[in-house]
Amino acid sequence: MTTATISLDYNQIRNIVMQMPLQEKKRLFEELDDFYATSVSEDLPPYTMAEINARINEAEDDIANGRVYSADEMHKSLEDKYPWLCE
Repeated sequence: MTTATISLDYNQIRNIVMQMPLQEKKRLFEELDDFYATSVSEDLPPYTMAEINARINEAEDDIANGRVYSADEMHKSLEDKYPWLCE
């Protein structure tokens, strides 16, 4: 028995997915979500208080310096990036 290997880059895969009917896209994403959920390790160490405080400080600095997006801007960005999810 011979096995063939196919190599596709991100744009090739995206173009294939963009041509799929909506129901097939939904099924594909559900299967990928199930695969991801079962393949991610749940044995992640908890954050330390220092790590949590550092993340909070970074977020507060972003807000203070205007590095934020409105909900509408974020929605538009996601629509542009994932148009097949907004059909």
